[in-house]
Amino acid sequence: MGVLSPHQVNARFSQFKKKERNVTSKCDFIYWLIDILGNPDNIKMILHTSNRNATVDYVKRKGQLSTFAGTNTNHGVVFVGNTQSGGHFHSMVKGEIQDSYKLGYQIRGSHNFCQLFSIMIYLSTKNPDKYKFDFIPDKYAHNITVAMAFLKSTLRKYKRIRDKIVGDIRSFQSRDYPGDQTWIFLVEEPRPVQDMTVNQLYEFIDNVSAHAQHFTNC
Repeated sequence: MGVLSPHQVNARFSQFKKKERNVTSKCDFIYWLIDILGNPDNIKMILHTSNRNATVDYVKRKGQLSTFAGTNTNHGVVFVGNTQSGGHFHSMVKGEIQDSYKLGYQIRGSHNFCQLFSIMIYLSTKNPDKYKFDFIPDKYAHNITVAMAFLKSTLRKYKRIRDKIVGDIRSFQSRDYPGDQTWIFLVEEPRPVQDMTVNQLYEFIDNVSAHAQHFTNC
């Protein structure tokens, strides 16, 4: 196992397009991971490693966010939008709202790892002495590598989170084609998600980090 070369990534993408329908860009390498990390139960599990009272809340429209923050004293993550058509995750601590767009960690309008960014912003705001992350405004590929390092370290440290996410991967169903088999291609030996191993998940995360420039605008 290891990090793929740029040539190998291109070869995997060619395989991917032949194997699955509706593949249009390298962003499709990671869509299943984005969906799984956006699961509120998974977000809450990671938040609860720091604060057992942290919440995951939902607001339908951006204009409602300030009102929600002003009337809600919880700490946690807030999703603004529609869970079916999309939206954006924000961090909330004592009514203060922050997000990866505003802080320049993620290209505005992209939908890659805002769920991880919101968790990490929350953790570093709530407990800055314990959580320090090397985010750099407008360095989007770099910031994805920071998020991937956090994800991998969290999975290594917490077995219950690791088991839950691996289980979600193995049972993943495509939103567009639920009857189709989803494949993991950004690894040395591509395989269906149902056969994903923990070590192969780590390999996948390492490859997302190494080739982060492909995913900044996803």
